[in-house]
Amino acid sequence: LVDIGMLVGDGGGVTEEYVQKEMDRLTAAISILKLKGLYEEALRYRGTRNFTDKDEVKWPEGRNIMAYLKDNPEIGFIGDDKGRFLPYAKIDEQSYFKVLLETLGYKQIRSGEGDFHWEDTLEFASHIGLKPSYKKVFTIDLLAKATVSALKAKTKDGVRYINILIEKGAVKKSRAIAAGLLNSLTDVKIKSVKAVGNTVVEVVFEEDISYYDVEDLYNYEISGLNIKSAYLVRKDAIRLETSAQSSGKLYTLTVGDVKVKFTGVAKISGSPQIRTVKSEDIETVVVEFDKELDYYSATDVSNYSISGVKIRDAELEGKKVTLTTQGLQARKQYTLKVTNIKSVDGSNLRSSSKSFYTRPDTTAPRLKDVKAETNQRVVVRFTEPVTKESAEDLRNYYITSSNGELEIWDAKLVGEDEDTVELTTEPQKASTKYELTVQNIVDKTKAANKMERHARKTFYGMREDKSAPVMLKDQLKVLSRNHIQVVFSDSSRLVEETVLDANNYEVVNNNKYKDSIYVESVEKISYSGGKYKVMLRVEDLEINSSYTVTAYNIEDEFGNVLEKNNSGTVRASRDDFAAATVEKYNVISGNKLEIHFTKPLNKESAGDISNYEINNGIGTPIEAKYEDCVVTLETAEMIEGKVYRVYIDGVYDMMDNRLKLNFEFRARAGENDEESPRLEYVYALNKYVVAAVFDEPVLYKEGTTALVLRSNKDEVILYAKALTDDDTTIEFSNLKEGEYLKEGVLYTVVKADSKGQIKSLEDVEDRTVNRN
Repeated sequence: LVDIGMLVGDGGGVTEEYVQKEMDRLTAAISILKLKGLYEEALRYRGTRNFTDKDEVKWPEGRNIMAYLKDNPEIGFIGDDKGRFLPYAKIDEQSYFKVLLETLGYKQIRSGEGDFHWEDTLEFASHIGLKPSYKKVFTIDLLAKATVSALKAKTKDGVRYINILIEKGAVKKSRAIAAGLLNSLTDVKIKSVKAVGNTVVEVVFEEDISYYDVEDLYNYEISGLNIKSAYLVRKDAIRLETSAQSSGKLYTLTVGDVKVKFTGVAKISGSPQIRTVKSEDIETVVVEFDKELDYYSATDVSNYSISGVKIRDAELEGKKVTLTTQGLQARKQYTLKVTNIKSVDGSNLRSSSKSFYTRPDTTAPRLKDVKAETNQRVVVRFTEPVTKESAEDLRNYYITSSNGELEIWDAKLVGEDEDTVELTTEPQKASTKYELTVQNIVDKTKAANKMERHARKTFYGMREDKSAPVMLKDQLKVLSRNHIQVVFSDSSRLVEETVLDANNYEVVNNNKYKDSIYVESVEKISYSGGKYKVMLRVEDLEINSSYTVTAYNIEDEFGNVLEKNNSGTVRASRDDFAAATVEKYNVISGNKLEIHFTKPLNKESAGDISNYEINNGIGTPIEAKYEDCVVTLETAEMIEGKVYRVYIDGVYDMMDNRLKLNFEFRARAGENDEESPRLEYVYALNKYVVAAVFDEPVLYKEGTTALVLRSNKDEVILYAKALTDDDTTIEFSNLKEGEYLKEGVLYTVVKADSKGQIKSLEDVEDRTVNRN
């Protein structure tokens, strides 16, 4: 408060002693006037009416303030029935919070109208985000804390109060930011911006942020759209509610100093429908819908019910809602009922139900694969994602051979799947058989399953890498008049600094004079699969001339340097000088198009959605991703069989050519389904019926599709009788009269009966006739 000029103190300023003083009515009134931005006006007020005890205040401006309060009773300081203000009478916390609430637009209930009763003042204040202390003695320190909570709170109209004072000019924005009353998003890093509905834009940040940072509308601007609200949906993501967008139109969101483009989407009609319900973790149910959901209805636990189970929490991410439960039993069938779930565009699913079977992961991670990648690096893969803490704990690994222990120097969890660990070891002995022992690795489920038993796998040591990197001469090519592509390969990792150093290359024109050509710079194209592609920027090349490219000092992580066979020859032709163009395209689905280019592109321009447009009502794509000469566009849903034309303008290739291209394509529903349906699990509905659940809708042949069950005593053959759960589940029965599955007996699904004639699930197919 001192930093923004709202608290001045007495003659000695704001000291430790000052803030412990008990609050009086005049000081409290001054605080409220400053909160309302009326303090300067009150200081200069020359009204003739005043309270009868005005002379108790020796400070002339203080008497002006009292006169101002007398003529403006709506501020909340009206005096007693004798006309006295009582400026130095003590004020309690409840009285101050009552005026704070009225400052924020709330009203005390009188004659049946209002927001809060006098006796419930502090409880109501706490409910809207203020922070009463409930202490009997109300000090200046407590007033300061109460005032700060009001500055950060929203008014009844939904505007954060500090912003009202900034707009009035009563508080400078820079001071509010410096004081921590307002957080500027100028340094924020945005991961993605996407319209998930006709009036909803989702912004995902690189890091978690506070709701004080993001719920402030003053931080955002979208040209052509009004922003009505901002709210946190996850620790790293917010949603902005906007006015209606135009489908396919390009918009620019400004957050602080950052500008990000996104494409408007049309309103999607129809209520959301449940796609799948799965329970694969303890006390967890994941519900996937077919449409983006309204945040508030999707996260309202009262909209979900499971008989005998309490829903404690609901979290939304994309089209999936993760329910945290209490009382969910393992390996049991339940029915989830959802009510009043709205799509992001407001269509309401009044009621829907879907059965699911709980099969929580209570199994510890398993050791999947171990392989020495180099003489000092061992790659360990687990069967599922594992925690960073357990994966990088050196105490959880032990490597031995007949020669003794192999020392492990470092362990690092790598990759997006979080299931792979790289161990850095002392140098291994070539062809020596090593055994890796792993323990105490924990998976990322809520159960936090831990490898209690030792897991062991063997691998063979690699010889020390003494092979130098190799220049792939067949991939040497001219990209333009001033650019040549060079590709290196190595079983180890290359030292990037050596690959990108222009001094490590020489280009010679193979004319009779053997003229050298200056290499200006080296740019990285890509590095994957052990291949490192670079582009040399050189002096002008001549058509029909050949050039020898020589590389020096290209080094791998083990210090091996490219020395021999480090040259290749390439010939420049007229066609090589052309800009990149579209080589081919693939329609991946009804809203995805993959475009392959002949030459590498500038990544930033290739990923800029504003550089693409599709006709026939599609407009700007929603997303553009670039990777090694391939751009994948995500668009609004296209009509199957309809011909569209995509226009590309503003994308640059790596040779700085601006591309202006267009081509036609025919939309289709999606890629060819070549995946067979997969049996996910089997469970008994009752002692007569067994259900088999697949990962997609299936078909079966009447009378012949069987399920063969075997126990340690007998064999049971059931036949398919019905499809349920949107045709993803087949129910089997056919027990003879008096027969039934025995309670507590373990039955195993086997491939065929004991005679090898009747086979389990032999004729199960998906809708595109892929066999199970």
